[in-house]
Amino acid sequence: MRKRLRGGALATPSQLLSSRSLPLSCALSFFHQINATSFAPITAIQFGANKAYEQALTGLNLAAPGSAWPTLAAAAAAGATSTLVGNPAELVMIRQQQHGTSLGAAAAGVWRQFGLRGFFRGQTMALGRESVYAACYLGLCPLLAAELDARRAAGAGGPAAALAPAAPGASANPAGATLVAAGTVAGLIAALGSQPFDTVKTRMQAYMGDAGRPGYAGSARAAVAAAVADGRAGPGGGRGPFATLWAGLLPRGFRIVGATIILQTVRSAALKHIEEGE
Repeated sequence: MRKRLRGGALATPSQLLSSRSLPLSCALSFFHQINATSFAPITAIQFGANKAYEQALTGLNLAAPGSAWPTLAAAAAAGATSTLVGNPAELVMIRQQQHGTSLGAAAAGVWRQFGLRGFFRGQTMALGRESVYAACYLGLCPLLAAELDARRAAGAGGPAAALAPAAPGASANPAGATLVAAGTVAGLIAALGSQPFDTVKTRMQAYMGDAGRPGYAGSARAAVAAAVADGRAGPGGGRGPFATLWAGLLPRGFRIVGATIILQTVRSAALKHIEEGE
């Protein structure tokens, strides 16, 4: 990442670390995203919406007992709901990083140039990304943890216990190793599935109003531009669609795996506290 200094010069992270003469405002510009978005409210929305949707789907009795799809559907819907807050916040964060402005200035610039609709640029891609991500960390992860706990218990309970299926969400407080294993698998799937959506969404927001990037005017065109046109434009004849759409997968994958494990640990502790309180 490169940030602009006073007077229009550019500085890299290594320059910031090696030089003592750079202005403090430049160093702080690397943390603009902290001003623009807080993940705690977004996670809270996902947790709350997931619980509400899961209760609603369970009450409708649309699935057979033990079915996993209501858990996954509720989690995906919760992720989609959170984009109403998360996507505008991320757009402002990107504008801050691009122009080195404050939160208020970045938001005001979007409003003046694009109006209310501008804050929801890339909304379709955000829906896809958060639906996949939340379905994995709020849905798949607890399902896998419950299954692993059931198999572990079956190993101590004999063949009869091994034949008993695990009920979705039955493991409200899985063991640490079980949670790490389930979170790692779910997090990797979330990273792989959501990365293309994230890549296209970020480019749509970064190239917002850029006359030189007309291909990023809509979600479908932006996906084609990212996968095909930009892939051909890379060094040595292009990186190809896989490398383009999944660019940055490794660092983001580590972050998502870690977040999945941490968030499920918090969720399990909260559920246990609620159950004990009842």
